[in-house]
Amino acid sequence: MAWWVGKGVSKGTRSEAAFGLLCRLLDDGHDFPAAAATVTSWDDRTGRRRTDIGDQRWREDLARVYAKREAGGRGSDSVRAEIEPLAARAPEWQPPPNDSAAAIDIPSSSETNPSAQVFLTPDELSCGKETYEVDWLWEGFLAPGHITLLAGKPRASGKSTLTFGLLQALLYGEAFLGFTTRQMKGVVYLSEETPFTLLDKISLFGLSQCSQLLVAPRHTTARLTWEEAIGKAVAEAKKAGAELLVVDSFPHFAKLPKDGAKDASLINEAFRPLQAAAAEGLAVLLIHHERKGGGEAGEGVRDSGAIVASSDIILELGRIDRPSSRKLEVLSRFRSSPSDFVFDFNKETGEYAYVGTVEEVQDAQKEAEREAAARKVAALLPSGAGLTQKEVAEKASLGKSQVGELLNKAVHMGLAGRSGRGTRNDPYRYRSVDATGSDEGGGEQAASHASGSGQLLGGMDGG
Repeated sequence: MAWWVGKGVSKGTRSEAAFGLLCRLLDDGHDFPAAAATVTSWDDRTGRRRTDIGDQRWREDLARVYAKREAGGRGSDSVRAEIEPLAARAPEWQPPPNDSAAAIDIPSSSETNPSAQVFLTPDELSCGKETYEVDWLWEGFLAPGHITLLAGKPRASGKSTLTFGLLQALLYGEAFLGFTTRQMKGVVYLSEETPFTLLDKISLFGLSQCSQLLVAPRHTTARLTWEEAIGKAVAEAKKAGAELLVVDSFPHFAKLPKDGAKDASLINEAFRPLQAAAAEGLAVLLIHHERKGGGEAGEGVRDSGAIVASSDIILELGRIDRPSSRKLEVLSRFRSSPSDFVFDFNKETGEYAYVGTVEEVQDAQKEAEREAAARKVAALLPSGAGLTQKEVAEKASLGKSQVGELLNKAVHMGLAGRSGRGTRNDPYRYRSVDATGSDEGGGEQAASHASGSGQLLGGMDGG
């Protein structure tokens, strides 16, 4: 089997292809030295052959692979002796001008790791534990070994600000948006922002003296490839003992070619470094953008659906018709992840507060609208004998049934009194109630209706 990396691969994608190949080899059970030895690519900027892996052992193994290829599989000592100096300076090696592609032999899994196990029993999956609990960093949303995708409108939804609010809670072990957190040891943050905008958020959330927060602003990573940026972040996380890797944002760091973000195969390869980071035990928070038109849960994320498919938990951040509020839509592989909810944010203090589920907030908003409409209708009522439902409808220029619901609501709220038996000869008549709740017109008292005789509303279209 041979892997070709060279002129046949689109410009700008060869490093991604090479790194994807390495991950694929490791997934197939090859050990690292053998896998690293097979992965080289052509660097368009320098015109040199380069390696994407910095492991010290790659030189010897690369020499062996080159020797085997150049000698037609014989692998003689004389050819090996000639190839070793070449491998020792491989990053600077100039290939012949007509070398349009490199054919690199890939050893089979039986050569490198014949005992690699692919399929596991349920007991092996659980490592022999009777019960398995997720070690959540943020309950239901962020866990070691998994990728969480946070998507929202660019510079409008508040993704980065929300992330820093979450980091404050994680670093100090405080609940966030009503859900528990586990105090983590540190975080490595790849950012597309400048030091000035980052420091503004750091100051807002009181993290200026937090040494466990390691941030890479955009000027420090400008020359790094996607694989190099993630590789350095993982290495730094290991060094610092950090448990969380934040990538803000995916389009900025992945640097996919034009229209590459819509190519599922390129997205899958781009996710390999993130999956490798998760395999190291890191929780990965990947920030991405939402489509202009939005969409249902999971469908509003911009670019290829492979982005959603490759993530374990998807959080879509959006606005609702409520000042200072946002909604978080949740799509997760975990049954324990919460449902969609709404929260408030005070941009002056940096405080976040859980409001309720989307359904609860919508119901409360509709109820508030019904109460406001009932107050408007109650303001039309006279004292004394009052008006019939039909008369109120004509005065309010509303439908009779809609006015009936609003009048019942007004009675229930203690804003109106009602008299009559509700028959053709003795219809209900509605009148105003003074500020103390006293029914000025006699007959049935508003208080009696407020205790249960008025019918509650549901599903009003407006008032």
